[in-house]
Amino acid sequence: MERPRFDVVVVGAGPAGLSAAMMLGRAGKSTLVLDGGPGRNRSSHAMHGFLGHDGATPEAFAARVRSELSVYPTVSLRAERASGFEREGSDVRVVHGHGSSRARRVLLATGMIDVLPKTPGLAERWGASVFSCPYCHGHELRDRPWGVLARSRATAGWLPTCAAWTRDLTLFLDGRQDLDTDALAPLRAAHVRIEPRRVVSLSGPGRGLLAVHVEGGADVPCEALVVHPAHRQSDLVLFAGLALDGEGAIAVSADRESSMRGVFVAGDARGARAKAISAAADGAEIAVFLAESLTLEDFA
Repeated sequence: MERPRFDVVVVGAGPAGLSAAMMLGRAGKSTLVLDGGPGRNRSSHAMHGFLGHDGATPEAFAARVRSELSVYPTVSLRAERASGFEREGSDVRVVHGHGSSRARRVLLATGMIDVLPKTPGLAERWGASVFSCPYCHGHELRDRPWGVLARSRATAGWLPTCAAWTRDLTLFLDGRQDLDTDALAPLRAAHVRIEPRRVVSLSGPGRGLLAVHVEGGADVPCEALVVHPAHRQSDLVLFAGLALDGEGAIAVSADRESSMRGVFVAGDARGARAKAISAAADGAEIAVFLAESLTLEDFA
């Protein structure tokens, strides 16, 4: 079924997409937001560091913003997943639900997909006692024993930032042998414990963490584990064939336009810092650019 032509179709209803929709609505631009389901922060027990929303669950945040968007008559939200998009003349056709829509511009706010280690006990604690961002989750777990899982050779370089929340730190090498001795020396001097054995599993009550179990049967006390997982783009982005940069983010121009003309990117998908407030700011900024470019086209 063919659907109306919109000024902008926003794909993704996380902080970046919803923030963009609000700015576009305030500019009177016809906007369709496609909400394909829970976002990257769906496992987080709460959002922190977001003015006016500190401690809110992702679900409560989304519900409040949807309510606020309801006052803008040019903004529509649909609980439908986009399954494809392509250029069609001067527009971009977005396939979703049981039909498609045309848009003068498309804004991808699809985020990234975290690819978690398969360590037993890790996935169910992700977003609670296992996390990637201490600024988002660290305050509630301060002054307790923390661990950092070495997922790359760069881990030793950023581990000291965790000392803002605790000095009781263990670096879990998880069997890695490619971290330079020179990189580990300053950590040992700062009394960071270096655990070289492979991590076998995590345990604790509910989504809480009490111990990291390592090869050989030893239990290491740990109540917070920092992990920087691998991540990838959504299937929608991969199937569209958009150019990616060396880090796997969507490659964009200075105006945040992707390699497909008329398709722009906001938030984590373009490599922006993975914080809700940063994503919201990014969505608002690109929305202002899109609104102004559309207005200038109509004014000419």
